[in-house]
Formats: sequence, C-alpha cells, structure tokens
Amino acid sequence: MDTEKLNKALQITSAIEGLRAKLHVIEQFRTYYRETYLRQEGYPTTVLVPDELEEPILALIEDHYKSKLQELEQEFKEL
Repeated sequence: MDTEKLNKALQITSAIEGLRAKLHVIEQFRTYYRETYLRQEGYPTTVLVPDELEEPILALIEDHYKSKLQELEQEFKEL
C-alpha cells in the first residue's frame, strides 16, 4: 500500500472511530439521561427538548451518523 492510500486509510479509520463514539453517546443519552438539551455552537442558549421530541431527534441524529459510518466503511473496503 502506498503512502497516499495509507494516509487515506488512517483518516477514514479515525473518522469511523469518531462516528462510533458519537453513536455511543446517543445510546448513553437514551439509557442514563432524563432530560435532553440542545445547543448550537456559538450561541449562549440551551433548550430543553420536550419528551415527545426527544426520541425522534435522537433517531434522526443516529440515522445520520449510521449513514456516514456505512459510507466510510465502504470507502475503507474499496481501498
């Protein structure tokens, strides 16, 4: 494997591990936290997510990360 492919593989591996860590955090939210808060970078406001929206929001975020994870895993296999 040449240096370019090796660097690309390392970048993909790092990104995959990052996504897996984010998915783990989502699972922890579901298991341990009673209240979920959202905040946007750069803004001082934090919003309590109503109970009825908590699971749909977490599911959307989880689906996004799982989709990216599958893309990266496929790209890694193609190397």
